[in-house]
Parts: sequence; C-alpha cells; structure tokens
Amino acid sequence: MDEIRVGDAERSNALDRLGTLFADGYLDVGEFEERTGQAAVARTRGELSMLFDDLPAEPFTLEKRTPSEVELDEKLAAKRRMDTAIYTTLIGGLAVYLVLEIGLDLDYAWVVWPVVGILAAAWYAVFDISDEEDKILEELLEKERSHRAERLKLAAERRKKLGK
Repeated sequence: MDEIRVGDAERSNALDRLGTLFADGYLDVGEFEERTGQAAVARTRGELSMLFDDLPAEPFTLEKRTPSEVELDEKLAAKRRMDTAIYTTLIGGLAVYLVLEIGLDLDYAWVVWPVVGILAAAWYAVFDISDEEDKILEELLEKERSHRAERLKLAAERRKKLGK
C-alpha cells in the first residue's frame, strides 16, 4: 500500500494536518518547513505517511499532571464557560430590552439592564472565579490564542510558498 501514488488531495490533506500539528506545537518551524516541503512533492502514500511516524494521531494529554496543572486547566475551562455565559446574558438582555422598548413600547424596559448586570456578576460566583483570577486567566487565554494564531499564520504562509 505504501507504493500507491497520491494526488493533490492527499498532499493537501497532509499539509493541512502538518499545519494543525505545527499550530498545536508538535513541530518547530524548521521541522514544519522540512516536512511541508516533503509533503508537497510526495509521490506515494509511504512518503506521506513517514512524515507523521513520530507524531500523534490525536492530541496527546499527559497522564501524570500535577494537581496545580489540573487546577489551572479546570479554571481555564471554567473561564471559557463563564465568558460564554456572560456574553449570552448580555445578548439575551439586549434582545429582551429591544422587545420591551421597541416592540411593546414599555416605559420601564430599562429595568432589564440592572438585572443583566446582576446576572453577569453572578456568573463569577457560579463559576467560582475572582476578579484577580479572571484577569490572570484572560491573559493566559490571550497568550494561548495569540501563539496559536501566529503559528497558523506561518503555516498558511508556508502553504502559499509551496503553491498548495
């Protein structure tokens, strides 16, 4: 099976996968450029598959994490859920306000805003995140997003150079 020729679709899929692995931090820039160059000119399945021999099929999670690493991961997940809840509350509040103010022409539609504010503040208690933790977690999430975006940008530029 390794000697079966591959087409542009297989090479493109390999480049996509290498880009994802690069963005996730499994490859450094040099390895990424070398492997994408090989993927772009690969002729057989064997040539493509050897590019992934030392890479995980799926993202790897460490079995033995310290309690502080587990706690940080849990807090980051809670922060993401809390942000979603707050944004949903704000958007829902805006929708209710518009219906009451414009649709029903109620004079007391403004009451929605203090209720939305109280609900938004309550999410911090529900998810057990203090203001100080929120700031730190937001910085960590922003660094994570920025780092991943930069690596994805490099991956896209490499694809353009390869003409794929």
